[in-house]
Amino acid sequence: MECRVFPPILRARSDELQTLSHDKYSVGVTYAYTRKTPKDWPRPPGRLDAALIANATWPSALAPTCYVCGPTSFVESATDLLSASGIDRDKIRTERFGSTGERK
Repeated sequence: MECRVFPPILRARSDELQTLSHDKYSVGVTYAYTRKTPKDWPRPPGRLDAALIANATWPSALAPTCYVCGPTSFVESATDLLSASGIDRDKIRTERFGSTGERK
């Protein structure tokens, strides 16, 4: 089983994930908007938090492999939240993109 945490900029893959969520693969898709939500969205805008992780990921007892991709600060935050929810850090796969150092 897998849980995935993606930043909003990966919407190009959202159709693919949405298709999988309706297929036999038991993939869940949850969107978290940080600035502005669509009309009547059930959750206010905001960053990932422990409540969202608890409600949107596989239970840690199932030992899911989680994939997190995004800017370093997002990846670190999501990884910390997943780990705090009981996911073994060895089961969290990360990929970072964006700047890797200070601006000159």
